[in-house]
Amino acid sequence: MAKRWVECGLVAARRTREVVGVTLSGRSAAPRWWTSLACVVLAVPACSSSEGGGERHPAVYREDLTQPALLWDQVANHGLCGKTIAVDGIGDVYTQNGCEDGHPPLPYVGHAEELAVLELRQALRELQPMENPVVGCSFPHRFTEFADGAEHHVARFCVSEMAGFDDLAGYSEPHAAAARRFLTLP
Repeated sequence: MAKRWVECGLVAARRTREVVGVTLSGRSAAPRWWTSLACVVLAVPACSSSEGGGERHPAVYREDLTQPALLWDQVANHGLCGKTIAVDGIGDVYTQNGCEDGHPPLPYVGHAEELAVLELRQALRELQPMENPVVGCSFPHRFTEFADGAEHHVARFCVSEMAGFDDLAGYSEPHAAAARRFLTLP
């Protein structure tokens, strides 16, 4: 989350320079109080953007989720596209999907009931870890627990067919049961 605040601070500083105007010597052409006021006014939209739910629930990176976090990663097009659904340690739910977008933040989508998170955690405990089943797979998926600052692969598996994200047609049990639990989250 700290990374997000640093990013919005940089955006606010950039906007302030654009609005106030900076001379070639690097000094503002406006009075000091004007620069401070402009920085505050421009920081609010930068730090409370609609991406991820605004100031109260900013988008987060997977490594910034409150731990222990549970994630479901779906991959398509030989790794070029993907979708992640995550629920963090306090029940906040985040999701993101896209193609070739590197390391995107996960926007906040809602809060899960405690019972739903407990049932999801139990469904993931029933999965057996698999050794490298994704080699040569067009649709590799994985369920992951993120705890103690590291990802622990709960289960990686290959889906035989996939019409789109959240399509469970190629899932077998107990992976389908775990996926259904994720799909009941907000």
